[in-house]
Amino acid sequence: MSRVNPIDVGMPAGCRADKAGSAVGFEDIHVQLPRTPHECPKCGRLMTGHGSFTKHMAHAVGHAPCKLEVKVPRSICKKCGITISEEVPFESAVSVNITEALELRAIELLRQRSTIKEAAYLCGIPYDIIRLV
Repeated sequence: MSRVNPIDVGMPAGCRADKAGSAVGFEDIHVQLPRTPHECPKCGRLMTGHGSFTKHMAHAVGHAPCKLEVKVPRSICKKCGITISEEVPFESAVSVNITEALELRAIELLRQRSTIKEAAYLCGIPYDIIRLV
């Protein structure tokens, strides 16, 4: 893997982005979100790190679709046991499985009079998600 500038692939500046493979272009990108301090919503104490989970998303860099593997940090309150996951800032409001960049690409294709089936194929995502867009 080689590190890339997160802004070049449409990610926020605080993220760490790595390109998988040595091929030209961005087919698979691994993104790691930064951990931010949280206060417990129940007792107000500062929460500590509690591992992370991996979220798979569809993304678009320019006009090319790619796959994201996002490592999302979690925090836990040692007193209450409540856990919180970091919010994914580039997640689409339409579907948690795609990014805002891919949503905009799909809208662009639909405005160019592509059919839903064609837009789904060009974006590399299921027909049902394009229907939601």
